[in-house]
Parts: sequence; structure tokens; C-alpha cells
Amino acid sequence: MKKIIISFLGFIFLFGLLTGCSTTKNMAQPPLWADSSTINQIFPEEDFITAIGNGSSENIAIIMADGNIASYFSREISSFTTASQKLSNNENDEQSLNRQVNINSRITLFGIEHTKGWFNKQEKTWYGCSYLNREKFWKIYESNVAQEKEKFYSFYNSAQKEKDPFKKISLLNKAKSEGKNYSDILTFAELLYKKGCQEYSKDRFVIASIDQKLTEIKLNLKIKVEVSGDLGTQFKKLIEKVLTDNGFLVSDKNYFYTVKAEINSNKSKFPGSIVAEPTVTIHIENTNETLFTLSKTADRISGFSEAESLVDKKINNAVTKIIQENFTEAIKDFFCN
Repeated sequence: MKKIIISFLGFIFLFGLLTGCSTTKNMAQPPLWADSSTINQIFPEEDFITAIGNGSSENIAIIMADGNIASYFSREISSFTTASQKLSNNENDEQSLNRQVNINSRITLFGIEHTKGWFNKQEKTWYGCSYLNREKFWKIYESNVAQEKEKFYSFYNSAQKEKDPFKKISLLNKAKSEGKNYSDILTFAELLYKKGCQEYSKDRFVIASIDQKLTEIKLNLKIKVEVSGDLGTQFKKLIEKVLTDNGFLVSDKNYFYTVKAEINSNKSKFPGSIVAEPTVTIHIENTNETLFTLSKTADRISGFSEAESLVDKKINNAVTKIIQENFTEAIKDFFCN
């Protein structure tokens, strides 16, 4: 009877060892999603975007995985991404988490799903997996792509219909700006679900064609420069240079537009001193209307009568700055706004 009891107790002990070892082994075995080399067995790359995170708690691991999903897109589109993590060993690890993920692009992530966390006893670390179903996310995100497409073509189609070259340039520049936004959205969409956005990706050829259209218009658009005022003549060449530097053709024959510039020193002489307030006024006109106007007064300039040449030099510098900086900036603003 004692032998039977001892044998039975031995069996229970052996069974306990076997089952105990088996449980420990299973608990130590990581799930397929916790390893980058096996994660695609559960989440195929063509169907899912995945990221693994780890931390001192399940919640932190999931937060880190979410951040890594965002970083995936940031890396791929060369956006600025920064991330930092600080974990302490106290009970309030969640409060010690300091992570910043900045995506310098028009990206909003939503619809991220998560696995249940897994605790690695050996490392004493939690692991979590975040994943996006590409097709499911695309169905939600496609409205953003369609909206940007509509914005782009509203300017592009208007430019195609416009007959006036200056106005056409302005609309094409607006289309170019919207095309940049649309292109950024497309880049994200293509990373997300290339198969789904093939119809939209064709628009890249249209966006890329805008620069050539702008160049062709400017090369065939002739502008005549007329100057007046006591300083006008000496600054005619500088005004022409600003125009040519911005891609326009200056000519006195067969021109479409006239740039009329009036430049005055407004110099007044007093006993022993000289005061000046230089003004620059520039108009761009066609046969029917004035399309562009710049009017700028330089800061007041003064000096002694004996140093009139120094005052004149300051006047010339002030006018040069207005033409080189303000006129150039105004032209760019005119065509882009």
C-alpha cells in the first residue's frame, strides 16, 4: 500500500514538473508579431503596415508602437521626425514616458489597431504591435486625396482657359503651389496603398508639366520698360534685370505689357543741410488695365550740404534696395497669390 502511495505521489510530482516546464516554455515563446522576422506571417506586408514597440508596461509598449507607425511614414517621405523616450523604474512609468513624434507633412494617422501585449519575462519588458490595414485605411483616406485633386485642378483648369499671359502665369503658379500639396498627399497615399491610388498617381505628370508651361509663356511674353522721374533713367537697367531674372523677356518691340516706373529723389536743400525721401512707383499695364502696382517710400535721408555726394549715394542705395528686394518680392507675390 505504501509503494502504491509513493508511486502515485511520484507520478503527481513528475506530472507537475512536466506541465510546469511546458507552461513556462509557452509563456517564454514570443508571438509571431513580436519579431520583425516573423511578423509578416501574421500581417503580410502588402496588406498591412506594422510597427513593434516595447516598454515597462503594456500601455507604454502600445504607445511606442503607435509612434513607430508614424515614424515609418516620416522616414519614407523624408519628413522631420524626432522621438525621445524616458523610462524610470518606479511604479509610475507611464508618467515618466516622454515621447515626441513630429511629422512635418500633412499626415493624420487614424484607424490604428493593436495586438494584445506580450510580456517577456527574461527581459522584463512588454511588447506591443500596432498595425494598419492598407485597404481599409485607404477607403477612409481617399477623400483627402480627392479633395486635394479638386483644389489643384480648379487652378490648373482655370489657367488653361485664361487668355491673358500674366493672369495665366498667376494661375499656373497657384496650381503649382497646390500641386506641391497634392504631391505630398499622393506620396503618403502611395506608401499607404499604391494599388488603390494608381488613378491619382497619373496626375503627377500634369503637376510636373507646369514649370515647362510657365517657361514657355515667359519666353514668349515681351515687356517694355518705361521710366520717368529725376532718377528714372539711371535705374532702367536694374528694373529690366529684375524682370529678366524672374524669367521675363524685355523688349521695345511686339511687347504685351508695359512696366512704367517713376523714381524720384525728393531731395530738398536747406541752409547747411539736405533732406531726401526717395520714392519708387512701378506699374505693369496692358492695353486695358493696370495689373500690378508697387509704391514705396524709402526712409528719410539727411546730410550736410558739403556732403551732398554722400547723400546721393545713400539715395541710390535706398532706391536700389527697393527695386532689388521689394520689386522682386512683389512680382513673386503677384504671381503666386
